[in-house]
Amino acid sequence: MKVLMIGPCPPPLGGVSVFIKRYKQKMENAGHEVVVLDPCSLSKIRYCTSLFLTARGNYDLISINVASFYVLAIIFLVGLASKAQVIDHNWRQLERWNVLKVRLFSYMVNSSRELILVGSHLKAYYRGHGVKLPLNRVQVQNAFIHPPVEDEPKILETYSADVHKFVETRSPLLVANGSGITFYQGVDIYGLDMCVELVAALKKTNENIGLLFALADISDREYYEDVNRRIDELGIRDNFHFMTGQKELWPLLKKADLMVRPTCTDGYCTSVAEARAFGCAVVASDVCQRARGSVIFANRRNDDLLLKCAEVLSAARQESRESVDEEQSVDVSALDYRIFDCLISQPLNDETQFGYSN
Repeated sequence: MKVLMIGPCPPPLGGVSVFIKRYKQKMENAGHEVVVLDPCSLSKIRYCTSLFLTARGNYDLISINVASFYVLAIIFLVGLASKAQVIDHNWRQLERWNVLKVRLFSYMVNSSRELILVGSHLKAYYRGHGVKLPLNRVQVQNAFIHPPVEDEPKILETYSADVHKFVETRSPLLVANGSGITFYQGVDIYGLDMCVELVAALKKTNENIGLLFALADISDREYYEDVNRRIDELGIRDNFHFMTGQKELWPLLKKADLMVRPTCTDGYCTSVAEARAFGCAVVASDVCQRARGSVIFANRRNDDLLLKCAEVLSAARQESRESVDEEQSVDVSALDYRIFDCLISQPLNDETQFGYSN
C-alpha cells in the first residue's frame, strides 16, 4: 500500500509530529511505502503545488494530520476525497470559522473516506458547531504508538548534566511538559502556572520534591519570565527545573514518580499514554478521555490538583512501583491500535467502514 501522510515531522517535537514519525516507521516495517508531506519544511508555494499534484502519486490512502480547511479543500478539488483519512488531533478551530466555512467543511468531511477523532469529547464539539458527522465512517481512536525503546540511549545523551542531576537528586520526582507557551481562551494551555503553585504546596510536606517541566519552545518570553519570577517568589527554584529544546520526554517517565497534565484543553495526550505504558502514575485534567489508570482532577482547580497529587504520592510511598514490561503498554484497551493495524493489514476498498470505538 502507498500512503501519503500530510503533517509535521520532528523537529519540532509534539504529539502530532511524534505520531507521524512512529506511524511511518510502523507502516514501513510492515512493508508499505509511506511519503510524508511536511508543511513545516516547505515553502507555501511548494507545499500547495505538492498538494495539487497528489493525484499523480497513485496513493491508496491520504492521511491528513494538519488543522487546515484548505488542505482538505485541495484534496477534495483534485478528486481524492474518497482516499482521504482526516485525523483530528484536537484542533478546535471551528469557533473561528463563519457558517459557510463550517458547512463546506462538514460537506468535505462527509465526502472523505473516514474521520478519526482522538477523543470522544470531539464528537460533541463537532456537533455543537454544526458539523454533521459521517456516522458510518467515524472512528474515535487515540493516536498513541509505543516509543521504540532502542532509541533510549541516544535520547538520554540529549539531556544536559543539570537535567540528569535534577532527576537523580529529587524525590519524589514529578514531570510535566508542553510543546510551547500558548493559550486557549486566555488560559495557559499546558498549565505551567498550576505546576508552579503545585510544587510550592507540595514542598511543605516534601522538602526534596522536584518537578521537571519539559518545554520544547519558549514561544512567549514575557510569560516565561513571569513564571520564573513566581518560582523565585515561592522559594522553589531548587525544586523546579525547565528542560527546554526539542527533546523526547519518555525516558524520564520511566524514572518519575508522577506525571502531571494540567491542560485546559487536550487531545489524547501521547505523553500521558507513554507515562502509563512505562508504569508512571498520572494526574490529569478532566478535559478529555485519558489513558486508563490516570487519576483525574477538575480542570483549573488548584485545590483538586493538589489533593489528587498528594494522594498519589502518599500511596506511592506505601507500596513499590508496579513492574511493567517495557515492550508492552499496560493499558491495552485504551491504547488501541485496531484502526492502524487494519490499515496496515488490509487493502482499502469502497466497502471498508469503521464504527465508533469505546
